[in-house]
Amino acid sequence: AGIAEESGRRNIGVIPSTYSISGGAFDQWTWESDDFESFLRLIEYIITTTGDNVILIPHAYGFERSPRFRQVHWRDYKMLCEMYDILKRRGNIDMQRLIRLDAVLLPWESHALLGRLSMLVSGRVHGAVGALSQHVPTIAISYRNGPLEHKMLSFFETVGMSRCVVPRGNEDFTELFNSVYADLAGIREQLRRRVPEAQARARQGFDFLRHALAD
Repeated sequence: AGIAEESGRRNIGVIPSTYSISGGAFDQWTWESDDFESFLRLIEYIITTTGDNVILIPHAYGFERSPRFRQVHWRDYKMLCEMYDILKRRGNIDMQRLIRLDAVLLPWESHALLGRLSMLVSGRVHGAVGALSQHVPTIAISYRNGPLEHKMLSFFETVGMSRCVVPRGNEDFTELFNSVYADLAGIREQLRRRVPEAQARARQGFDFLRHALAD
């Protein structure tokens, strides 16, 4: 996706979602600035304490059917644009360290981008799975509204990463960030062991379904 890691600086991805903010509903298109505050404080904390790059990444897209089918930005991108503008107005960080991903990515491009990150903070389960499956240390933000986050919690448990989930009601993401950031190498090694086991279990499940449906 055209993003390279600078010498001495890590690239830390942030995927916001409407599920992961406390204000409003998961399907709304407008928000108050305060709705993003937990994410904003985390981004400011990362940049000011580590000097690393933070990449704002949309991970859900829409499409237009006419006059010609094409993939377009959706709510995620609107959210991260608003977050970017708020952070710029606040003036607390070096904006050169904050990267807003404006490209509309195809699935394999999103997957490749996630695999090149040093770390990810995700409010979307599919973004988290895409990173963890490539051994990228990942923090999940539990859903703040909408349905319970059963899928997210179950997958993180499967790969031994339950400690990397920010629970509902906790609006301070920095403590868990510090814990994960201090152990990036150890978490990557653990994922190298646990992810193949999870993939093997998934294949067994699909094989069972294939044989069951064939009978």
